[in-house]
Amino acid sequence: MAKTPEVTAAFALIGRNIDDVLDALTGLSAAELNWKPPVEGGNSAMVLATHVIGACQGHLLQTLCGQSIERVREEEFEASGDSVGPLREHWATVRGRIDAALEALDPAELERTHEHPILGPMSGHDLLMLAVRHSAEHLGHASLTRDLLIAQRG
Repeated sequence: MAKTPEVTAAFALIGRNIDDVLDALTGLSAAELNWKPPVEGGNSAMVLATHVIGACQGHLLQTLCGQSIERVREEEFEASGDSVGPLREHWATVRGRIDAALEALDPAELERTHEHPILGPMSGHDLLMLAVRHSAEHLGHASLTRDLLIAQRG
């Protein structure tokens, strides 16, 4: 099977958003990568990047495509690291796996109702849009976090 135009467009946007999240981490020091904004619920750039990749796997591989993934959502919010390199490598692997799964996806799965583990029943179309929205939301968070860090540098 081939990806439908909707799936192709959605995954292109998701991929671009996650690439841009990772680009927002480029050039940050280890301390900056792990810095959390001083607001309740603020997350570091590393947490944001780790979570957006994990969520993409959850929405698309697990919920839409029915594949098993190894993901502990809570651990994503404890992520830390010294560089963006390992996350880029992880995203490349995940992206390839998602791309292959979407290529093999029966278009009927877009019409079917899937059980999202947090949000409940959703159509495949809704899952695609959720993944687009979620990745864009965290791109905004990562960009703002980077802006705050750069402003602190003086």
